[in-house]
Amino acid sequence: MKRRLCVLAAVAAMCLCLLVGCSAAGDKLSDSPSNMAPDYSAGDRGNEMYGDKYYGSDVDMENGSSVSGGLSADLTGSADANRKIIERTEMSVQTKTYDALMSALSARLKTVGGYVESARENASGQRYANIVVRVPADKTADFQAALTENGTVTDSYTTTEDVTLSYVDIESRIAALKAEQTALLAMLEKAQEIKDLLDIQSRVTEVTAQLESYQSRLRTYDSLIAYSTVTLNIYEVERVQIVEELTVWEEIGQTLSNNLEDIGDGFVGFFVWFVGALPYLLLFAIPVCVVLFIIIRRCRRRRKADKE
Repeated sequence: MKRRLCVLAAVAAMCLCLLVGCSAAGDKLSDSPSNMAPDYSAGDRGNEMYGDKYYGSDVDMENGSSVSGGLSADLTGSADANRKIIERTEMSVQTKTYDALMSALSARLKTVGGYVESARENASGQRYANIVVRVPADKTADFQAALTENGTVTDSYTTTEDVTLSYVDIESRIAALKAEQTALLAMLEKAQEIKDLLDIQSRVTEVTAQLESYQSRLRTYDSLIAYSTVTLNIYEVERVQIVEELTVWEEIGQTLSNNLEDIGDGFVGFFVWFVGALPYLLLFAIPVCVVLFIIIRRCRRRRKADKE
């Protein structure tokens, strides 16, 4: 009995200790900085300001109106409008009317204001062309429409590259270098000693070279952003391969049509070969005919001799 009373007393003491600990922890949590109201009285320390926007508060510091939600929408809209995107597209095109397709592409390219960056063409047998064109970014779809009018696009994929951060970084570096260049030129005019003149002139040369390099990179970005790069692989074919999914009966019909076309092409190819090879066939046919004539004649003589 005494043993049970001791156990119960120990359990009661443990429960009392746990209650006291939880109460103390609750008091500490209530006094923690995370649960205290932020103090914006000392220079608006609760907010961080970037440019004209305040982040960390839902109150417009100038008008006192709530901007919760509107700020994020504004940032999203400005990001979409100011993003710097480089777009590249590669397409494979099959056509039965090669000349018509090339003429249409040339005319459409001139209409949209694009230009040919590089071109390579194989004119032997079934013709093939690899053409890289630059098209204004907002006219890419209009240019690609000329492909579907005179050919069949069998493969196409587009990649985009967001260079906004690099573009903004280069702009910042250019602004900083221009400011440094202006300051150095001002110092150069006031310098009296030859050593100072040489040091400043050397730094001016370095800044000018860096500035030209960054400006060149920025111009390259501007060109790639303003004009999409479209790579075309154009194949002249006798039969266009259909790439869309077909039903069973459509696939059977297409296979039968292809086989009949192959048989017809085989007969045409054999006839062309036979007519072209006639001189060689005649050249070999004369000796063969002479040998056969001699053999047949000897065979007849032997039969006649045997009968006699």
